[in-house]
Amino acid sequence: MYQGEYSRAAKRLDPWQADMRRVAWNRTQATSDTAVDITLWITASQWYFQKFAGELEFPDMFFFMSDQDGGWCGNVDSGRCPLPSFSISKNTAHGMVDLLYPFMVGCDHPLYDFPAQLKHKQAFFSGRPNWGGSAKEFPGVPPFWSRQYMANLSFRHPDKLQSGIMADPAQYPNHTIAHDYPMRDHARWQYLLHLDGVTYSYRLSRIMHANSVILKEETVWPEYFVRAMREGVHYLPILKTGPDDVLDIMMQYENRTSELRQIAFNAQQFALRFLCPKARMLYMRRLLIEYKSLFFHNGRNDMQVRQAAGPEYFVRAMREGVHYLPILKTGPDDVLDIMLQYENRTSELRQIAFNAQQFALRFLCPKARMLYMRRLLTEYKSLFFHNGRNDMQDFIDEALVPIIRAREQGDMNFTYMGIRPWAPGG
Repeated sequence: MYQGEYSRAAKRLDPWQADMRRVAWNRTQATSDTAVDITLWITASQWYFQKFAGELEFPDMFFFMSDQDGGWCGNVDSGRCPLPSFSISKNTAHGMVDLLYPFMVGCDHPLYDFPAQLKHKQAFFSGRPNWGGSAKEFPGVPPFWSRQYMANLSFRHPDKLQSGIMADPAQYPNHTIAHDYPMRDHARWQYLLHLDGVTYSYRLSRIMHANSVILKEETVWPEYFVRAMREGVHYLPILKTGPDDVLDIMMQYENRTSELRQIAFNAQQFALRFLCPKARMLYMRRLLIEYKSLFFHNGRNDMQVRQAAGPEYFVRAMREGVHYLPILKTGPDDVLDIMLQYENRTSELRQIAFNAQQFALRFLCPKARMLYMRRLLTEYKSLFFHNGRNDMQDFIDEALVPIIRAREQGDMNFTYMGIRPWAPGG
């Protein structure tokens, strides 16, 4: 339904997308068959980060942003994510722990107004069929989900609904079949249906810009802003009390024109204030700040990006006065004081020099460094134990071992789940 918006957004982002020197993000989950649309989600976020970086200060930090439209992490007990991912939606019925962030593709909309007295009195929808991820299943062969069901209900009640699916009519007999409608034409209907997609549907924020009443499916796939919306204030609920309750809602509000106009106005004002690009990025900044604050530990933030150079790994084992003498510690010229202090202490100086040599001989040779590396890796891997198993070992067995075996057999193209690293222009 919104291919035109996707195409315009992609065209605007193409020149910027090709110059990935601006923001370096790891995008190894992007594959050739998803580069046109799903990776556009990530690129749009990058583009808006760059756009607002001059006026908004974002914290220095790292985070994992998923390019999946149904969340990534699962629930707390799944142990799938050591850290929660930032996702555009998640299944709240399954207790998924993803943190919701704003979807930035095609989020810059004007308001769409059409005279209320000239609007069609039907409830309107036009989109592709949904399946599987939608929480509600209606009886049929094959089973219906909300979009197909509404198209069938529209076929039976054309005076109340113009809800169609863009599909082959032969595959959907007794359904209303629709075509693509530009967003400005949505405002010609008094009611606009918001129905789940395969998981969530990103069109809610778009149709809220029209001065029409939103009839929103009760869903387990919310976007980040949905919890701030109020039933009866910004929308009217459907598929909540029964499969045909949309007809009851429309009958209930048939002569309540002023209330309908107020609900449509409230939704428009919500979209105007909270769903424009800058408001979304302000939310993103607050999300990052709050997320980063969770990493404070013993008076410091473990995620903080440190610009100052730190010591090498072995320095903490060295002892002042045993392996070295300190300078630039008590003052800018203290090196002169140290040299004067040790001027006639020849045996002590020789001992300090000998200690440093022995330290280097024992601990800084190649084998000693690799023994340290082995211990570091062992301790690091131990952090991934969860519910009696090591999640990193599972990943090694599932992802890395097959790749290594494939390389041993001369197969240089095999990758985990067929994933290919994304490359500009690839």
